[in-house]
Amino acid sequence: SPYTKIQLILGQKQELNIGIIHAHQFGDNCNVALGFNRIRSAGFYQRQNTNNTNVNLNGWYRSPGRRYALVTDLKWTTIDVQENGGIANDSDFLFRTQLDRRVVAVNLYAAETRQQVRSAWVNQYWAFGEVIDTLSSFGDSLPTSTKIFPNCAIVHNVSISDESYVYQDDNPQSGFYPIIFKDSIQTLDSTNHWKLANGLWIERFQFYKEGQSRKLFGKVGLRHELGTVSNDTIQTAYSNILIDGIINFNTSKKNIPEANVTAWTVFNGYNKGDYFLSARIGKDANYEFVAEQKKQRPDF
Repeated sequence: SPYTKIQLILGQKQELNIGIIHAHQFGDNCNVALGFNRIRSAGFYQRQNTNNTNVNLNGWYRSPGRRYALVTDLKWTTIDVQENGGIANDSDFLFRTQLDRRVVAVNLYAAETRQQVRSAWVNQYWAFGEVIDTLSSFGDSLPTSTKIFPNCAIVHNVSISDESYVYQDDNPQSGFYPIIFKDSIQTLDSTNHWKLANGLWIERFQFYKEGQSRKLFGKVGLRHELGTVSNDTIQTAYSNILIDGIINFNTSKKNIPEANVTAWTVFNGYNKGDYFLSARIGKDANYEFVAEQKKQRPDF
């Protein structure tokens, strides 16, 4: 059956929080879902207005025989936030006689932060497993395909993202910014990051039969990523080829903890030599031990 959830929250300072989720199933092998979230608030002081919007569209499909599956997601997020730089006099926070804090003086009257993230990804699975049924398009007398329970697969992933972060002040207050690199009249700091990634893995699923699970499962494969990063007058293009994977150990025995190891390394490209290794041991939600080792260049 179709599923819809609507949540609405209203507050005393024009706070608005609305969330909508709608999922629609098309038969037994396809589902599409839409999500919408909007958060805004005027705030208690001047220049505290917040306006966040997120739209998400995702879906999945699997073939009737379960040998092929596709999962995809599309996301768009924007955040607009006014920046007041704090109140002009700290004493006003405790000793102001006015009940309305919006008359309290602030440091900045034309500054704002804008963030935008757009991304999309697709996962495709070509699975192998034990035959559990025979399917026919014209009745039992003419079998045309088999139905399997997937226990391992070749997995392909492609993703693309575009992110921008902007801080802008059209009327900077004299003396508020202690260090000025370029312009004392107008502030416009921005960073943009565009990235395309493509990967291929061999994955061994935890469940390989109806109701049966493996103790050892995970995936290993190759990933390629390329993109550009720009900040003010600096623009850098990069391309990397990585080996990455994850190995999980899971058991239903009471006294044996679960464990997994996650690792990746860049063996060719702009970040050649970077690596990440993480090992985790835990049991349910009672305890967890984590050890990590990495060598990674700073973010741009």
